[in-house]
Amino acid sequence: MYKLQHYLYWTFRVLLQVSLLTLFYIIGEWINMHTTLTIPGSLIGLILLFVALEIKVVKPEWIGLGCNTLLKVMPILFVPTLVALMDYGPLFMKSGLFLMFDLVLSSLIIFFMTGWFTQFAVNYKQNRGRSV
Repeated sequence: MYKLQHYLYWTFRVLLQVSLLTLFYIIGEWINMHTTLTIPGSLIGLILLFVALEIKVVKPEWIGLGCNTLLKVMPILFVPTLVALMDYGPLFMKSGLFLMFDLVLSSLIIFFMTGWFTQFAVNYKQNRGRSV
């Protein structure tokens, strides 16, 4: 009986936390629909969530379990995309080398830009802490 209670409590917490994350997504989509911003609503919701976490309106423990659960099931969401790629076999046979070059180059650019920006943000935060 205890295991069932524990599992139900865990499930309720995950559903509640994923609902909170979904609320930020919905707010971002609503802002996107009612403004002339060219930023996708999901990105607006992500920015709002970041701001809410930074100003401590939302605490990380309020969404941590839901985020971890979503990260665990994320690979399952890519399976339909990979299966759909099998329909484009002739395209990959014809232009596969160019597509691989494009994928590798764009991945490297994203990788290095993300690393650079993260390092910049860490250094900025450290320098800001010293000057205060």
